[in-house]
Amino acid sequence: MRNVTLVLGLFMIVPAILIVLEIYFCKNQMRAALIMPVVVACCFIVFGIYAFMLAAVLFIIYYVFNHLQKVKESKSKEIDKMSIEDL
Repeated sequence: MRNVTLVLGLFMIVPAILIVLEIYFCKNQMRAALIMPVVVACCFIVFGIYAFMLAAVLFIIYYVFNHLQKVKESKSKEIDKMSIEDL
């Protein structure tokens, strides 16, 4: 029973740590944000479908952060254009 608890704990703690790291890397626009999902996907050979699903979640986080960043930048560019035209 103790082994089952340990394994379940690892299967919950490791993804949580990886997701937190992915969010941190995305917020700081680090290259590791793209590399980490690829490395986790390569672990598919050893850990099976679990690693592949985790890699998919990490890639979705990366994609969403980049998309939101592009939207924010385009809005700020539009505001800058409007203020320049007003002058």
